[in-house]
Amino acid sequence: MARVNRKRMHDLRIEKGYTQEELARTADVTLRRVQDLEKKSGTNPTLDTLSRIARALGVPTAELILDTE
Repeated sequence: MARVNRKRMHDLRIEKGYTQEELARTADVTLRRVQDLEKKSGTNPTLDTLSRIARALGVPTAELILDTE
């Protein structure tokens, strides 16, 4: 099972100089989704959502996944 690496997502967003609102707009996802992914454990995004966020952050999608095995 894989989940979002919330800390990595947050750190990448800060490195890019994005607010949560700017990341949401750039990735074409809702602000609530970005907030949930950064703050709530157990939140499972679709691959499409994760890919959009990764693309907006300029990283491979795999970089946002936390392996929990």
